Amino acid sequence: MFTVWVDGECVYSPVITDIDYKIISPVLTVELNKAGSFEFILPQGNRGYSSIQKMKSLVTIMEDGSDIWWGRVTDDQKDYFNRKHVYCEGILTYLMDSIVRPYDHQDDLPVLFRKFINDHNSHVDQGKQFTIESITVTDPNNYVHYSSTQYPKTLDEINEKLIKTHGGYLFADRTGGVNYISYLASSGSVSTQVIEFGKNMLDLTEHIDARDLITVLIPIGKNNLTIASVNNGKDYLENTQAVNLFGRIERVIKWDDVTQASNLKTKGNTALTQNANLAVGITVTAVDLHLIDVDESQIEVGQQVRTVSVPHGIDIYLPCTKKVTYLQEPEKTAFTLGTTIKGLTDRQIEIKKGLNK
Repeated sequence: MFTVWVDGECVYSPVITDIDYKIISPVLTVELNKAGSFEFILPQGNRGYSSIQKMKSLVTIMEDGSDIWWGRVTDDQKDYFNRKHVYCEGILTYLMDSIVRPYDHQDDLPVLFRKFINDHNSHVDQGKQFTIESITVTDPNNYVHYSSTQYPKTLDEINEKLIKTHGGYLFADRTGGVNYISYLASSGSVSTQVIEFGKNMLDLTEHIDARDLITVLIPIGKNNLTIASVNNGKDYLENTQAVNLFGRIERVIKWDDVTQASNLKTKGNTALTQNANLAVGITVTAVDLHLIDVDESQIEVGQQVRTVSVPHGIDIYLPCTKKVTYLQEPEKTAFTLGTTIKGLTDRQIEIKKGLNK
């Protein structure tokens, strides 16, 4: 059973028939590495109709007495019947309320993440501050050098300098009135529930996307620094497997804050590995069997879920990247699993199998 609370006051309960506690079409969307959203329609007679404040009111969703989501109202619009269409975003958007001042960081990656969060905390109200719970993402060299002369939003800078470059996942939750944030290398545990074709799988899409494919990378650092001095005179890096599969596809990536050739080469190798693996993606949409069988474990965003489709020749684990919950129609709740990218080794095995046949 779901209930909805605004600033500590209940505004929706399915067991109370009074219109004071009724809302219309509440839908919760949770996505990996995103703040998530909650949308609902508030009738004029609801007890929270006049008290909700944009960008200030804290909206909490509870399931069976436990908090599962927190956010703030970012928009509400009245319709012809004076009902309020309310849109909320998760507490991770608090990181959009602070600005990162120009900086030059030379230290380990977790230190930079702590700097971003601590600086954010120093520029926002207490209710928007975060306590760091865990950091498990690291740099192989235990050293990163990032700088900026711009004034980006904190969440944008975390995405640009950390997540896009080093991967990982941001998780935010709230306990005892305190906001917690974690930056984790793993997205979550493994679900014991299995998604199967003909059972609870709604849709499966397999696609090839080569728009960002790179097989030969030319890394460029500050003041046009190249890697030639630490790469046998060559200013480029080459993924031999990718070249054999797709041919030579050259691209340039610039790191304006990198001043050492060795660090530039390390970042170039990481970027080349990531961009040479964009071959085949799989996206699956499915329903949660937990809704009809309480003995089945509930799938959560971030978990790895075994996905089986005999007609498609698929038996793999995919990350749950999105969950859409209809609070008043839980049977419509659905998940998106993927996109998972097959590595080049898998592609080579498939090609060899085809040649053997």
